[in-house]
Amino acid sequence: GEERAELQRERGRWTVRANWDQAIAVHFTAEVKAGLAWEFRPVQETVLAQPGETLQAFYTIKNLSDQPITAKARHRDEPKELAAKYLEIIQCFCFIQQTLAPGAEMKLPLTFRVHWDATQQVKEFRVNYEFYPIDKFPTH
Repeated sequence: GEERAELQRERGRWTVRANWDQAIAVHFTAEVKAGLAWEFRPVQETVLAQPGETLQAFYTIKNLSDQPITAKARHRDEPKELAAKYLEIIQCFCFIQQTLAPGAEMKLPLTFRVHWDATQQVKEFRVNYEFYPIDKFPTH
């Protein structure tokens, strides 16, 4: 990410002040569904996002079974109405199915952005990813 800071003189001393007042917390969670034998978790559970900044987060998956498994993820964002308007998922592992060999692990990237004008409306988002076996992925 990118951080903006100001150099400010206070009481004869120079200090650096970062503007995190407008940062929005994006909380990431993970679930496996329908008996999927995978371990799935966010690498970083919370990311502070400056509005307009494009950021990347990561999840990890591991196949705990002795068989290859193909699965697909979907995400649910909260608050739903505000996330639809102000949270943009640019690139995501949930757009394609994933296949893991027995015992294999993988790091999955997610690129997102909080829109510039979101700070007046929301202070945090919750993004939950659910991984399903491909044959049990919800179609609705």
